[in-house]
Formats: sequence, C-alpha cells, structure tokens
Amino acid sequence: YITQFFVSLSMPLLVFGWLLVLVSDCEGTFDAFLQCAGTPQSSPEYEWYFSSANIMATFLTKCFSWLVLLFLVANSMPLLAELWMEVNLKGAVSKFVTSMLTLSPLMFVFQAKTIGYYIVNEFRYGGASYVATGRGLPTERRPLIFRNKAGEYEGLFLDYARIAYYDGTMLLAGLILVHCAGGQPSAGVASNLRYVWLSAGLTVTSWLYAPFVFNPYNFSAQHFAEDMRSLGAFFLAQSGKNWDSWYERTFTKSHHGVRRSMNDIGFFVAVCFLAAWYATLNLKAEAFLTIYSEHQNYHIIHAAILLPPLFGSLIWCSFVVMFENVFRCKTIAARNLAHARRWAEEAAAKRMSGD
Repeated sequence: YITQFFVSLSMPLLVFGWLLVLVSDCEGTFDAFLQCAGTPQSSPEYEWYFSSANIMATFLTKCFSWLVLLFLVANSMPLLAELWMEVNLKGAVSKFVTSMLTLSPLMFVFQAKTIGYYIVNEFRYGGASYVATGRGLPTERRPLIFRNKAGEYEGLFLDYARIAYYDGTMLLAGLILVHCAGGQPSAGVASNLRYVWLSAGLTVTSWLYAPFVFNPYNFSAQHFAEDMRSLGAFFLAQSGKNWDSWYERTFTKSHHGVRRSMNDIGFFVAVCFLAAWYATLNLKAEAFLTIYSEHQNYHIIHAAILLPPLFGSLIWCSFVVMFENVFRCKTIAARNLAHARRWAEEAAAKRMSGD
C-alpha cells in the first residue's frame, strides 16, 4: 500500500521538478545579471545543448522508454497466469486483450491513487471508518451529485474530488506550464519524450475521467443534463451553502486548528515547495530589477512582486466585505459573520446573567 502511494506521487513530483528546472534556466536576456555558466559563447549553434530543457529531456529519456508499456500490462499478468492455468492459453490471451481494450490501465492507475490516498491519510490523521460491503448492480448508475436520505449531498464527483480530481487538475495545469516554459525542446532528444508525455497523459486521464468511464450510462444525454442541473444547484443554490458545508465537513475536519495543521508533515513539505518557488522567483526578480536599481521605488517594486501569492487572499476577502457593504448583499460569508456575532452576544448575555 505504501508503494501505491509512492507510485501515485511520482508523476506530480516529476512535473514539479521539471517545471522548477525550466523556470530557473537562463533566458538569454539577463545572462549577464544571472551569472550564467556553461553556455558556449563562442558556439551559439550549440547553445540549445546546454539549456535546461535539453538537459531535462535527456534525463527523462533515460528514465522513460518503451518499458512503460510493460508497466501498463504488468497489473494484468497475474490474471493472465491464473486463466492460463484454469482454462487455456487462448482463453487467457482473449481475456487479457479484452481487459486492455476496456481501458483497464486507467483503472489500475486510479486504484493506485485511491489506495495511496487512504493509507497515507490513516498515518497522518487516523479516524478509519467502516464502509459497508454491499454493492449495487454492475449496470446501476451513480449520479454525479445527489441528495441522500439524510439530506446530505453525495455522488460520483464528491466521492473522488479530494482523492483524485483536484490533484489531476493541478497535474494538468503543471503539464501545460511545462509546455509553455519550453519543456519540449525543438532539437536533440525532443522526439524521445513521447513516453514521458504518454505516462503523464495516462495519469491525468485516469485521475480525471476513470470514475466516469466505468460508471454505467455516464455519458447519456439525459443523465448528463440531470448531472449538470444537480452540479449547478450544489454550487450556486443558497449562495453556495451546500458546497460550503460539504467543504467544511470534508476538507477542514481533519485539521481542527492551526496547531494540528502545523504538526502535520504535509505542512512542512508544502513549505519546502513554496521556498523553492520563492527562491526561483526572487532570483528572476533581482536580475530584472538590477537594471532599474537607481529607481527610487526599487525596493517597493521588489516587494510587490513577492507579495501577491501571500496577500492575494487577504485582498480578495477585503474586496468581498466592501462589496457587501456597498451593495447590501447577503452572502454566505456575511451570514456566517452575523451568526458568529449573535453567538458571541448570547454568550456574553449568559455570563452577565450568571454573575
């Protein structure tokens, strides 16, 4: 189970490191300020060979090859051997080919992600709960979002949103940034990266679409329209109260305060990643602002470049509060604030009556 976690974690770490190396590379414009080394000034035609894109491409081609195809079918080898012993080789091969044609590799990749997520969460937070073993019919369709008998929302989207959908979206965004940052060099070993993109594409497709691919009648026009209406009601009805309660119950339940959040190992890992990005951003900012070092607002501009990732949420919350006060809007944030204010007043009144 621990191995499944590391398998599912390998692709996001690879994309993160790939993108970090690309954005840390010399851009050619500020080479004199970045003190770039290793670029053959006397041989511009070989400059591409020393670029970070080419170095990463060479490294990745050593790690990924046609053997990735063997990895895709490795999970089906026990089934092939078992059917070979019980039936015959022809029946085993027929079943194996059918399994591949019905996209079983997507299932295996998604299974590794799910197992890794749950086993690591048990180490980090604990709180294992019993899951009923009853299963519906294989042709029973699970809606995207619906309200159960207890009045709570559940469904195929909410089942795997935290497990795979969010991570799959972030991985897709990272791959797009890698491509925009020049991760596909135009010369040298660029053509050998096809197995890297194949592995990354398979991971993204599995994390985002595997539950829908194996959900019966998921892409039927009638059911799709119902899912879209339910999705809109979940996020927009009652000013987003349904989504807010689900997010509070699912995402923030495991932390319960700043102390437990900071004691979690994930907090320190996130700090390391953030520090790496800020070091790269600060290096680029210093190289750019060296040209304008005589400007009187030099330090203010430098600080403004680094502030948005930290204070963007504070500015947004301040804007929402001002918007509500000007237009007299009652959003869920305003209602929660009013509820907290009433609760504080009632608590103060009880203390005074007790005294």
